[in-house]
Amino acid sequence: MKISMDTRVGRHPAHVAALTGEREVAVMSVEQGAYYGLNEVATRIWQLIERPRTVASVCATLQDEYDVDQASCERDVLACLATLQAEGLVCFVDE
Repeated sequence: MKISMDTRVGRHPAHVAALTGEREVAVMSVEQGAYYGLNEVATRIWQLIERPRTVASVCATLQDEYDVDQASCERDVLACLATLQAEGLVCFVDE
């Protein structure tokens, strides 16, 4: 599935996540036996999608919290979510 600003995204429920520091999360895929370390921004995205929401909503929150322009934020969030999608860590939610 191609991700757009209107896509509703949430965490895949089959994974376990825990804070590994102040601003980083480790996610474990029990199914794949894989471990993923998320940097500060990816961790914030992970926190924001605890409950499904649109990519546009995620970007709006990040723009409020970080000094980032809209185009850069959208590009980076879409890239991050595409990576998480490729690893099976996020799922897309129908309204």
